[in-house]
Amino acid sequence: MKKNTNYLRLFFRKFSELIVTSVLIAVIYSLFLYYSKMLWHVYLETQVCMKFRASNEDLFSVANSVMHQNLFLLSLETTYTAFAACLAVAVICHLCLLKKWFYDSQRLPGRIILFGLPCALTAALYIDMQYTDLHFVLCLIPALGLFSHCFSFITALGEWGKTIFSNKKLQSAHNNNISAVKQIK
Repeated sequence: MKKNTNYLRLFFRKFSELIVTSVLIAVIYSLFLYYSKMLWHVYLETQVCMKFRASNEDLFSVANSVMHQNLFLLSLETTYTAFAACLAVAVICHLCLLKKWFYDSQRLPGRIILFGLPCALTAALYIDMQYTDLHFVLCLIPALGLFSHCFSFITALGEWGKTIFSNKKLQSAHNNNISAVKQIK
């Protein structure tokens, strides 16, 4: 029983770390977006912007509309989407044993390339399929900040699950339920 409570503490500690990290990333990312908005207004006054506007009207209008949104809400939405995408990628990698073979054996640069960038791309594809490159840039910072925490949370969740199902009483109850279902059929 003590082993179960240790894993339960680990699970809640990892979960709280994940939530606090995502809130901090959202706040820091909103500050970054406000700074980018200030730089965007400076960029609008340059000759390079006029040439870019003439050659890429669609991309310019999308980027301009992004910079004129409520940036705090944009950072919350982007961080939430990156959070969900990182958790989804972490679960899939854990279930397919990709985490064991490729994530655990890599250092940080390899993890960023193999798992952080696909998490950002998954979040960008979820947001919008038409302007994936712009949304990839928007999702990059939150995804890179969250993916390692999501992978460690999934590891803690997996260890907690192993501990629960290794409990003899739960196994016998599970086996009794299975035999009762077979008798009904």
